[in-house]
Amino acid sequence: MYNAFDWKPPSFAHVGLLQDASRQKFSKRNLALDINFHRKEGIFPEALVNYVALFGWSHRLGDDQLNLEDLVQNFDLKFTKGNTIAAPNKLIYLQKRYAQKYVEEEGKEYLAMIDKVHAVIEQHLQVHSESRICPASELKNRIAALLNADAKNYTTPSDFVERNFHFFFLEPREKYHRGASDSMLTENTGTIMDHFREILPEQWDEPSLREAFENMADNISTKWGQDSGQSVNLAKASRASVQHFLRWALTGGRPGPTLMFTMSILGRNVSLRRIEDAAAVLDNMTLEKNDGSN
Repeated sequence: MYNAFDWKPPSFAHVGLLQDASRQKFSKRNLALDINFHRKEGIFPEALVNYVALFGWSHRLGDDQLNLEDLVQNFDLKFTKGNTIAAPNKLIYLQKRYAQKYVEEEGKEYLAMIDKVHAVIEQHLQVHSESRICPASELKNRIAALLNADAKNYTTPSDFVERNFHFFFLEPREKYHRGASDSMLTENTGTIMDHFREILPEQWDEPSLREAFENMADNISTKWGQDSGQSVNLAKASRASVQHFLRWALTGGRPGPTLMFTMSILGRNVSLRRIEDAAAVLDNMTLEKNDGSN
């Protein structure tokens, strides 16, 4: 066509055949390549452009997070020979990087993230309204706090809510049974709970809780050292044991922000209720184990 119209053809090249991780050809019906699919999932446009622009092409900048201006300035037509692997994990990596960037900037993209997460939670509330633990007036502030604390793990609004479900809803007590293990029965839960009740601070915020936790861990290490007749410092062991129990009690063992941040966000009443419930589950497991051994 260029020759027929006597036009000067531009320099151009094309990416090799797109393949998935198992080196199979992508189908046109594959949803993973559909823009509407990524839009509905909540993938950032900037992350998607960044991801697609790297197909079959490499650079020497040392960082794959490149905005459109960076891509234009550094792009060339030296495509990699052979087929191109479209790896979804690269898109997720870029999505997390842009999430961190947007949260740090606190601009319109950040506000849009809060709104999209809020919309997903509202959908859940249609089914779980009776189990909500966050008042409607505080919901967006809680979402913002969690985004600031855990932006590096943000992928999509739905995944974010799934990861942080316990910050918004009261889950069934039975979940503790699924997360409990026999090893936790040896962690002297009674001692932990006794000390924990003694050190609860009046002001329920992250700095106060952190100070109280440090005091509790030191007291427990001293007691365990005396009970066992050992002279070694058990501070590290007791602190790990307490952290293990509290993480399991407060979040069902899910990873996430620090324990003190978690407790400050959940609030005094929800935190104490979950800790007491978890201790009761371990007590029942201990009784069942002792009955079975008799």
